[in-house]
Amino acid sequence: MKHFISIFLFFSAGLIFSSCKNRNPAAAPESADGGKTVQTVLFMSEENPSNSISGLMDRAFQKKVEELSQGKLTINVQYNGILGENREILNEMSRGKSLIDIIRISADELVALGCEKNAILTMPYVFSSTEHFWHFANSSLATEFLNEPLEKGLGLKGLFFGEENFINFFSNKPILSPGDLDSNTSEAVLVEYLEKKLYETAPNMILDKHKLSVNEIVIYSDSWNLLSQNQREILVQAGKYAGEYCKLVPAELSKDAQKNLLEKGIPVATVSDFEPWKKMYETYVLERTKDYRDLYERILNMAE
Repeated sequence: MKHFISIFLFFSAGLIFSSCKNRNPAAAPESADGGKTVQTVLFMSEENPSNSISGLMDRAFQKKVEELSQGKLTINVQYNGILGENREILNEMSRGKSLIDIIRISADELVALGCEKNAILTMPYVFSSTEHFWHFANSSLATEFLNEPLEKGLGLKGLFFGEENFINFFSNKPILSPGDLDSNTSEAVLVEYLEKKLYETAPNMILDKHKLSVNEIVIYSDSWNLLSQNQREILVQAGKYAGEYCKLVPAELSKDAQKNLLEKGIPVATVSDFEPWKKMYETYVLERTKDYRDLYERILNMAE
């Protein structure tokens, strides 16, 4: 049934998408004065539910776009991966055959496509806090990372950043130091750990914060090229608004998740000294950032 629904949605999306791209005034609804109002609809795919951190950010982006454009530019967000898996959509975008305009993906997915600069954003302890990350995300340097997939000819352009807080280790036995990590150790964001009930089989988590879950909202380059300058500016401005909204959501949800876990009797350990944890990744980070060492150092220095 899901496969059938996906086919139907793709077909429907294709019809509207084609109409929007042709900018056909005859297909536009009548305005109050009897004229025609040209409306552009952009389809956005989200793998997560609408009430997830990324889903809430998408909704903020959607509402701001419609507000700024007075309803002339609309973002039709489809959640739960109903429009397809990210890798499939990204593959279609790179081939120039996508019916989807916008997609929320992780920085790791961009790295898998060959975005070497973006690999810096996935390094352990590159960000010391979420404030550190947003200092970067709101800087002029962030543009260099958002433009990388377009420069590499991947068929997509970054619009703005998001995040889902830090990823931590969890296991079926207590973790108090790097020496406690073994083959039974897994990793997850605090909210995911709670919502997926991962604590039922592995009831021990440590907030080592070794990696920030970085997201990027990207637009299909063909769709971007067909937009007017004003429409592009609206997407960028709405993206900044959604980013500001996203700064607040993960921290609050993580705080609630930790409280909920403690009420369930699930031990959540904290780290008093992060140096041993950072040292564990030292060689790995040096190797992965050697070609972009200057960019890596510039991001590190943004914490100061």
